[in-house]
Amino acid sequence: MTEAELYRLLQDVGVPCERVEHPPVFTYEEAQKLVPPLPGVHTKNLFLRDNKGRRHFLVVVGSQARVDLQGLARSLEVSKLGMASPERLRRILGVTPGAVTLLGVVNAQAGEVPRAHLAGLPGAHPRR
Repeated sequence: MTEAELYRLLQDVGVPCERVEHPPVFTYEEAQKLVPPLPGVHTKNLFLRDNKGRRHFLVVVGSQARVDLQGLARSLEVSKLGMASPERLRRILGVTPGAVTLLGVVNAQAGEVPRAHLAGLPGAHPRR
């Protein structure tokens, strides 16, 4: 999906959005320095894979949250979770490290990202 198609889709379903340009950020601390203040909940977006690389998960949590990968693996019924490689990010979500976003799931083929896990984040601002 192109960026223009995504904006059109969001407009069609009544989701207001605004594009804010900023360099890729890897931590909340970097985001505070490099991203202008924005409304909404600030998030940490993790693109994970199981130990065999067969299943992928997009996990979205509050920016200050710590993620227990072992506990999350148990709840997802997989033996182990790890960060997906930059190649998987590009191939599946169409993004690069530091630019993981919930909106990336629109680029995934059906079934590639079985679930996006939102940990109590109403009104979350998905960083691009």
